[in-house]
Amino acid sequence: MKQSVEVMILGQPYVVRSAESDEEVRRIASFVNDRLNEVMASGRSADTLASAILALMNVSGRLLRQQETVASGGDEDVNRRLRILLERLDDQSAGQ
Repeated sequence: MKQSVEVMILGQPYVVRSAESDEEVRRIASFVNDRLNEVMASGRSADTLASAILALMNVSGRLLRQQETVASGGDEDVNRRLRILLERLDDQSAGQ
């Protein structure tokens, strides 16, 4: 069930309707607010809309890179560790 949660972003109140918990909506709003403040503090833009677009571009870039990493098999170190663990499990099973 969707619920309304009021959050503050750049000092402005926004009411967000979401099926997520209040805590999750607030966590997301805090992340958005932090990214916008980073862009505005960098001096790249004083305009709120331009800052929002730049922050969205930054976050989208991170998301796309993360998706590409997952799609390409993820972190090689994690995959290597998983292979080692699976081999150990196989060895344990074969020894019983």
